[in-house]
Formats: sequence, C-alpha cells, structure tokens
Amino acid sequence: MSDHQHSGPIVVYDGQCGLCSHLVRFVLWADGDGRRHRFASSQSITGRACYAGLPDGLGPDETFLYVADGAVLTKSRAVLALAAGLGQPWRGLARVLGLVPGRLLDVWYDKVARHRYRIWGRHDHCPRPPRDRETRFLA
Repeated sequence: MSDHQHSGPIVVYDGQCGLCSHLVRFVLWADGDGRRHRFASSQSITGRACYAGLPDGLGPDETFLYVADGAVLTKSRAVLALAAGLGQPWRGLARVLGLVPGRLLDVWYDKVARHRYRIWGRHDHCPRPPRDRETRFLA
C-alpha cells in the first residue's frame, strides 16, 4: 500500500507546540512499519475541520485529537488510543493507564497542556516534516 492510499488514524496536533512536535517525531519513530498513522497540524485545513465538529471550548489549545474509525477522541482518551495503536510496549502502557479514571487522567492532561509552551517552547510556524515521511502529513 502506498502512502497515498493510506487510510489509518489521524493525529491532529498543534504544529506550533514544541511538545506536540516531539510527540509527532516519537510516533514516527515508534510506528512499527511506519505507515499506520497520518498527521495534520491544527493549523492545516484538515486539522481545522477536525476541530470544527467538537463542542465549544475544545480547540487546539486544550487538546490534540486522535481520529479513527469515525470517532474523534480528545485529551487522555486520545493519548491512550494513540499509545494502543503503536503496538507493544505502548499498548501495554495504555492498558495500565486505562485503569485510572478518565477524569483523573484529564486533570493531568490539562495541567500539561496549560504549561506546554513554557516548558517545551512554541514555534512561529509548524516545523517541516521529514522528507521521507511528507506524504503522511495532510494539508
């Protein structure tokens, strides 16, 4: 299957966030055969469209998205689904973390989201994807 025919889950992330950029690089590294996940920055047309269907108040500053099988997951649910989609050992870690109540995980998620620019920095623009992986990034 070529990258152009790829139809796996989409990770929608804040392209200006240093933490999100690290997350994308990690997923590219951990993604097994390197073809499962696609990516869209929240600043892209695809990313904005994914956020448009969410309840008011849930935007790129509050959560990244994991879009798979018609579902749009946010916050800790998105993190757990992404980890599970990466295979072992990340799937096992997702199962263990999944035992923690979602509201508690979301409190932790919100704290990290609130401080992410201060800790990991903010880019003026979305960094360019690696040349050999560009087709996995949606406009």
